[in-house]
Amino acid sequence: MTDSKNLSRGLDHIGITVPDLEAATAYFATVFGAEIEQEVWAKSAKPAKGERVEQSLGLPAGAEMRAARMLQLREGPRIELFEYWAPEQQPPLRPSDYGLQHLAIFVDDMDAACRRIEENGGELMSGPHRMPDPECGPDDRYRYTRAPWGTTIELVSYRRD
Repeated sequence: MTDSKNLSRGLDHIGITVPDLEAATAYFATVFGAEIEQEVWAKSAKPAKGERVEQSLGLPAGAEMRAARMLQLREGPRIELFEYWAPEQQPPLRPSDYGLQHLAIFVDDMDAACRRIEENGGELMSGPHRMPDPECGPDDRYRYTRAPWGTTIELVSYRRD
C-alpha cells in the first residue's frame, strides 16, 4: 500500500499567462514584493514554437511562447509568468469557469496591498470580508482582486502564531 504522505511534497509554482511579461513582473514586484528568480525563456531568444512545443504544452497550432520568467514571493510557491502569442487567444478564466480560477497571496497589511493594487491598475472587488473560519481572529480578512490583465488574485491576511 502506498503511503499517501509520500505522494507529494507541496506546491512548487503556479503558471500564469500574461499579455506583457514586463508589466506583469512590475505589478507582482510593486504590489507583492515578488523578485525575479530566473529568466526561464528570455524575450531576446527566438520564440518557442512548432509541433513539438505545441504537443508538449497542448498549444493550438501556430502558438508561440515568447518569454517565461520565474518570480519568488517572500514565502510559498513561486509564480511563473508566460508571454504567449496564439492566433486566437482567450480572455482569462472567470471563477465560474473550469480550470485554475485564482491564486491567493498572503499579505501582512490588507489596506496597503489594496492601495498598491489600485495604484498599479488592478481592480478591487467587494470586501474585504472576515474569514469564515470560526477560529480566525476579528482582523483576519480576505478580498478578491483582479490584476490589470484579468487574473483573479485573492488577498489573505490573518494572524500567524
